[in-house]
Amino acid sequence: MQGVGASMFAISFSIIRDKFSPEKLAVAQGIFSSMFSAGAVIGVAIGGTIINNFGWHATFFLVIPIAIALFVSISRFIHIDMDKATARISDKNTEFCCRFIHVRRDILLSESGVAAEYDSSSEINKSKSTVDIAGAITLSITIISFLVALQFIQNVNASDYAAVPIVIGFGAAAIISLSFFIMIERRTYSSLIDLKLLLNRILLPANIINMVVGITALMVVYQTIPILIRSPPPLGFGGDALSIANVQLPYMAVSLIVSIASGFIVSKFGNQLPTVLGIVLSIAGFFLIFMSHSTEFLIKISLAVIAAGLSLTQIGSINIVLVNTPKQSNGVSLGMTTLLYLIGTSVGPVLAGIFMQANQTVLPLIGSFPAPHAYNLIFLTATLMSILSIVLVGTITRRAKPKIIMK
Repeated sequence: MQGVGASMFAISFSIIRDKFSPEKLAVAQGIFSSMFSAGAVIGVAIGGTIINNFGWHATFFLVIPIAIALFVSISRFIHIDMDKATARISDKNTEFCCRFIHVRRDILLSESGVAAEYDSSSEINKSKSTVDIAGAITLSITIISFLVALQFIQNVNASDYAAVPIVIGFGAAAIISLSFFIMIERRTYSSLIDLKLLLNRILLPANIINMVVGITALMVVYQTIPILIRSPPPLGFGGDALSIANVQLPYMAVSLIVSIASGFIVSKFGNQLPTVLGIVLSIAGFFLIFMSHSTEFLIKISLAVIAAGLSLTQIGSINIVLVNTPKQSNGVSLGMTTLLYLIGTSVGPVLAGIFMQANQTVLPLIGSFPAPHAYNLIFLTATLMSILSIVLVGTITRRAKPKIIMK
């Protein structure tokens, strides 16, 4: 049910793309993205207190009135009404499409020699009303099967050979369902994912960079750090929920500040330079926490650097997608960007879980906890993924052409 709500995220960026001029787009996007960090700051600040005083169940009940208030606010204040100019453009585009369809019909009929009636209006209505249910189902099976296979790999590493058939079975299911998904998307008129758009030489690297941001952020900041803080000494710091919030707070605060500033930076220097700078900072932050995470203070410093890097990287990569996507494909493209990011946020915790589960240390009378080298592997993996992003942004720099904005 939360996934249904999260899937609406791409519409927000589409609204921003439609309502702001190209010169102000990066600033609007930066302010919009900063709200995620602002919410995280508030959530981290009050979450630990709620858990300590009322238990973790109370955090879910707190979300209910907030969701209701948001629903009422959006219904009352957010109105996306097309103005007359947009309506005229839409009418012209519709007229052009109809003419194109009729011309294309005549060409096809003359080439094939087959006489048939072609109702362009019904075809357009059909394309608008079609939902790619088959594509959604096969894609869901692909992602779920892949994550299950990935999660059970840790059992194979722990010499649990009973998990081998599970890994093979779900791995095969992921490959088969992915093959069906590709075939469906090639044949479906209103496809869930536009494969040509997805494989664009500029959009594909930008989307992969954004997915890496999701993997590394969830793998390190939201999955690994809380476990490291709560693990008993000498394997951790023996902290509680408030200790976790205290360590994560610099990450959230820096994310908020940089997200707002990055919009102005992108509008002034373009989207490629901030993306490169963000990736460099991410590499430095992950390498710093890999080299030294012996105290909470050092972890805070590393997370602050990581926050600056990931914020710049995400703002820059999404802006690359926004600028290089044809406006008529804006919603589809941003939907794919959101999908890949969410896949990254799903893979990140699983990767962290594999490293921590496969490398355990037993403390007498307490239990088993992740060993110190498990954290090293996680931080090193995040560093290497960020280095991969540098290679990807290099391909964007070579292929991107300067944009001319007509005023």
